[in-house]
Amino acid sequence: PHAEEGKSRSLYVVAKLFKGAEKLEWKTKSIKDHDADPMFLSTVEWDWEDDDLVFLRVELKEDVWGRDQEVASYTLLVDRLATGLRFWPLFDKTGMPSVGRLLVDVDFKVGA
Repeated sequence: PHAEEGKSRSLYVVAKLFKGAEKLEWKTKSIKDHDADPMFLSTVEWDWEDDDLVFLRVELKEDVWGRDQEVASYTLLVDRLATGLRFWPLFDKTGMPSVGRLLVDVDFKVGA
């Protein structure tokens, strides 16, 4: 999702892990998006009990004083995660594909 040409905005990423009624949440610091290719360079690490229905939702938000707005998001079942570098497509608030993508490096371990 690109800002209007010539305008910069502050963006951050929120990651949410949903397991039943439990929700774990993490977010990056806001960064200025000057050229529509922000780099967050952050790591998320969670521990949880294995379950059939565990979802991961990643949201790209605009940091606007008093009213942060979701710009785009991606949601998937955790058991569908593939390791390594991946481009995750982003979808707008209406569920339509946006022009944005997140480059993520996925690494996970299944506990004993």
